[in-house]
Amino acid sequence: MTRTGLVTILILVYVGFILAEWRTFQPKLRLAFPDRIRAERFSAVVAAIDGQIGHYLGLKTFINVVLGVLSCTVLWRFDVDFALFWAILTGLTNYVPYVGGIVDVAFPVALSLAQFESEADTLILTAFLTSAQIAVGNFLDPWLMGRQLNLSRLVILVSLSFWTMIWGIPGAILAIPMTSMITIVFASFASTRFFAILFSETGDPLSPQLNEDKSTPAAFDSECD
Repeated sequence: MTRTGLVTILILVYVGFILAEWRTFQPKLRLAFPDRIRAERFSAVVAAIDGQIGHYLGLKTFINVVLGVLSCTVLWRFDVDFALFWAILTGLTNYVPYVGGIVDVAFPVALSLAQFESEADTLILTAFLTSAQIAVGNFLDPWLMGRQLNLSRLVILVSLSFWTMIWGIPGAILAIPMTSMITIVFASFASTRFFAILFSETGDPLSPQLNEDKSTPAAFDSECD
């Protein structure tokens, strides 16, 4: 078994145990933190992380739909067989950074080599599909992620490289959610808040969506520090 496959299995096992433990989490939280304010603060951190991950998944799905529509338009204009299938595959595989983009271009281009009589048409198709990948992956994706999750675009790119280097493809998939979680935890304590400020896009260590909620960790900072 490859290293990537082993890491993927381990992550799935850990996620399963986390979900199984969730039912008993609140009672244990009350026992672990007899102080009501500290218990509320910790619970708020967990809720903020949960909300940020859900927001990331929704945003990533929207970006994948945009890329799928762009790819479908290009494939349809070039009259490539099974254009809708390739577009759906593009949207699904784009959840995997780097590898997804290669697959999204390679498979339709390989089909076009057998379908088209002219190699020039295949080269033009490759250029359009690659341009769509670059536009979405290098510009739209980091811009929306940085703006909506309030993460610096530089931090997003560095986190993708860092976690990919450590865990491979699973690390690339989990890079942004893990960075969001770390930022929220850092923002919850005065001693680490400066890291969260540096990681953020605006200088406010919580996303706009989380700041609208008065139960976020920042609301308990002055009471617990």
